[in-house]
Amino acid sequence: MDTHLKKFIFRGIIISLILIVTGFFLFTTILKEYFSLSFPVLLLVIFLVTVLFHRYLIRSADRNDRKFPLIFLGATGIKMGFYLFLIILYIIFDKENAVSFLFCFIILYIIFTVFEVVSAVGYFNITRDK
Repeated sequence: MDTHLKKFIFRGIIISLILIVTGFFLFTTILKEYFSLSFPVLLLVIFLVTVLFHRYLIRSADRNDRKFPLIFLGATGIKMGFYLFLIILYIIFDKENAVSFLFCFIILYIIFTVFEVVSAVGYFNITRDK
């Protein structure tokens, strides 16, 4: 495993731990009505999908610069489709907690998307300078 991916995973774990602590604090105080047991599971799923997606993007960028935009769009579409499937499945089976699930999902999705974009841009700037 290359050093960039190791750093990415380590930073992702740190972000996840911060989110777990913050989520625990918020869900036991201010946001009691939005508490959902799906939060830790959702955090794990989004973290794993983000790591796999980032790994795929890094490997794709190293192979072929010309096809990278198409690979990126295709992979993003697949990732979004998976997330949409996950959301629909959850809403079908647990309508009572759908609002709290969607609230958690949106927050986690935004945080991990920003993390991934910042990491990818940093990686591409480093590799292009070589």
